[in-house]
Amino acid sequence: MPIEEQYNKLFAAYLISNSTVIPPIMIVHGSKDGLADYESQGLSFYQHANSLGHSCILITIPWAGHGLDYNFHGFGGQISTYYIERFIALELAGS
Repeated sequence: MPIEEQYNKLFAAYLISNSTVIPPIMIVHGSKDGLADYESQGLSFYQHANSLGHSCILITIPWAGHGLDYNFHGFGGQISTYYIERFIALELAGS
């Protein structure tokens, strides 16, 4: 399979558009991300998932860049871990 086709089949938007079972989605994204642009990656994926009727939450961290949660003890790691734990608890309580 050509590399471009492999990439497209693993692309998150392709997966949620072409799968029958989609788990709830949570996106934690820094608005200052220089590697994965907030507007074209985080926000557009969130809007795409919602337009397909999937359960999706977008957590925007205004000052954060790429890898904001790399250091669990830093501000980004603490904030993202906090929201991830609550998201999982919410989803488990609803099942």
